[in-house]
Amino acid sequence: MGILTDLENTAERMARRLNAASKLITGLAGEQKRWDADTKIFMQDKVKLVGDCLSASAFLSYCGPFNMALREKMIFQDWKPDLIARKIPCKDDFKLETFLTDDVEVSKWASENLPTDELSVQNGILTTSASRWPLCIDPQMQAVSWIKEKEKKNNLLVMTFNTEGFVKRLENAIKFGQSVLFEGLDTELDPIIDPVLEKNITKEAGVEVLAMGDQKIEYNTEFKMCMITKLANPAYSPEVFGKTMIINFSVTQGGLKDQLLNMVVEYEKPELEKMRKDLIVQTSANKQELKELEDLLLSELSKKSDVPLVDNEPLIKILETAKEKSINIGNSLEVAKETSAQIDASRQEYTNVAKRGSILFFCMSGLSAISGMYEYSLNSYNVIFKNGLEQSKKDNVLPARIRFIIEKLTQLFYEFVCMGIFEAHKLVFSFQMCTMIMNGEQELVRKELDFFLKGNTSLDDVDRNPIAWL
Repeated sequence: MGILTDLENTAERMARRLNAASKLITGLAGEQKRWDADTKIFMQDKVKLVGDCLSASAFLSYCGPFNMALREKMIFQDWKPDLIARKIPCKDDFKLETFLTDDVEVSKWASENLPTDELSVQNGILTTSASRWPLCIDPQMQAVSWIKEKEKKNNLLVMTFNTEGFVKRLENAIKFGQSVLFEGLDTELDPIIDPVLEKNITKEAGVEVLAMGDQKIEYNTEFKMCMITKLANPAYSPEVFGKTMIINFSVTQGGLKDQLLNMVVEYEKPELEKMRKDLIVQTSANKQELKELEDLLLSELSKKSDVPLVDNEPLIKILETAKEKSINIGNSLEVAKETSAQIDASRQEYTNVAKRGSILFFCMSGLSAISGMYEYSLNSYNVIFKNGLEQSKKDNVLPARIRFIIEKLTQLFYEFVCMGIFEAHKLVFSFQMCTMIMNGEQELVRKELDFFLKGNTSLDDVDRNPIAWL
C-alpha cells in the first residue's frame, strides 16, 4: 500500500512538473524572441556607449548656456565628426533625450507645466542632472512655473536676495531638506551663498556638515536649490559660470510654435488634445509597467535557488502574469502608435496658426533692442493669442477658419503692441513685422532686404546696385 501511495505521489509530482515545464517553455518562448533581439541591440549599443557617454557628459558640462541652434551645432557638427575622426564608436542615431531620460519622466515633467519641445526637455535634463546648482535664464518664466509645480511637494521656499532674513531661512532649508528657489536675480550673486554653491561639505562624527560663515550646518541630502533670472542676456562673470550650472530656458521659435499648436488644438478640438494628453500618460504608464515586469522576471530567473525551475511556482505565476500583461500592453502600444499618428495628422492642420503666432511673439520681443522699456512676457502674449482664437470669425470649412484666426490674431497683436510703443517706433515695428511674416511664408528675398538695410558691403570693384529692377 505504501509503495502504491509513493508511486501515485511521484506520478502526480511528475505531472505537475510536466505541466509547469510546459508553461515555462510556452511562456519563455515568447520572451525569447524579444530578448534575443534586445541582446543583439544591447551588444551593439554596449560598444557604442563610449562615444555616446562622451557626448552626453559634454552636453551636461558645456551646453547649458546656449540656445538650441548652438547646442545642435556643438553636438552634431563639431563633436560627432570629431568622435568619428578619432574612431571612437558612437551611435549614428544618437539622441540626447532618449539617452539621458525616458518617456515616463518627460510625461511627468509635462504634467508639471514643462513644455514638451526638444529644448525644454533638454533643459529639464540639465536642471535635474546638474552637479552644480542650476541658474536658469528664464525671460518667458517657463522654468519658474515648472520648478514651482515640481517642488511644491517639497515645501518649496521662494525668496530673493532682498528678502528679510533670507540667510536664516536658507540655513533652515539646508538643515531640514527643503527646496529653495531664488527669483529675480541680477548679474551678481550674493557672496554669502558661495559656500552653498561650492558645496563646502565635510563629515564630522559621521554627519555631513556645511560650513557657512562661522557656522556649521547639518547638511540634509534632500536639500535642493535653484536660481532664476528674467534677464534675457545676462553678463555673468567666469566665477559665476564656475560655481553654477547656467541653463538657457529662453524659448525658441520652433519650441514656441509647438506650445502654441497645443493651445490652438486645445481650443479648436478640445477632445483631440485631451486624447493626446491621455495617450501620452497611458503610453508612458504601459511602457513603465512593461519594463517593471521584464525586470521582475529577469530578477526571478537570475536568483540562485535550490528549488528546480519546474517547482518554482511563484516564478511560473510571475511568468504567466508577465506574458498576459505584455501581450495586452504590446497591443495597446500598437493601437496607441496608430492613434498618435492620426492625432498628429489632425494637429498639423493648425500648424500655420502656430507658426504665425510664434513669428509675432519674436517680432514683439525684438523691440527690446530699440528700447529697454519694450519688455513683454510670454504670459501677456498668450492672452492675446487666446483672444485671437476667441474673437476670430467661426467657419466650418477649416482653411477659412485658419485664415480668419491668422487675420484676427495679427490685427489684435499689432494693436496691442502699438498701444505701448512711441509713435517714432511704430513704422520700424510695422516693417519688422512685415518682413518676418514674409520670411516665414518664404516670400522674402533676403538679398534685397540685406541691400536695403546695409547697402553693398562688398569690397570688390563691382556694380553698386546688385538688384536689376532698381
